[in-house]
Amino acid sequence: MLIKSPSERMARQAERHRQVLQLLRDETWTSPQILIRHLDCSPASVTKTMGQLEQQGHVVRHVVPELRKTLWGITSHGLAFAWADDEPMQIRPHFEPSKLAPVVVAHHLDIQMARLQAEKQGWTGWVPVTGYLRAWPSGRMLSRSTLRATGLPSRSSAM
Repeated sequence: MLIKSPSERMARQAERHRQVLQLLRDETWTSPQILIRHLDCSPASVTKTMGQLEQQGHVVRHVVPELRKTLWGITSHGLAFAWADDEPMQIRPHFEPSKLAPVVVAHHLDIQMARLQAEKQGWTGWVPVTGYLRAWPSGRMLSRSTLRATGLPSRSSAM
């Protein structure tokens, strides 16, 4: 859909940037496939959006050669812009590619996919937790096996 008004285009671009930065402030890094699902747009739109954010210094691209995957992570500069004016800032980690182990990439992306699926089913208030578990505001901790037991698709069928 073409948007003719320059002000509407700028507003849409700002909204996409906000959505990406908010996802990355919670997840630290993600894949283009997750961003496509999160933004509900084409791969070309995600590439363009991420390129703009990379030029602004908000995100960094990292290729994991062992997995032949491209990942996008938030920078410390991007974290400063990831909060709305009315939200209290929290301390969150920025993406450090040197600390990324290829063995955890698939698991981390599984958790992100589960989050997107759960949010589409009406779950709200995702709270990031370090380690291999995630928590919801009720304090309920969900492991990967629990998430699979809820009927959410596995990584291979979801991507």
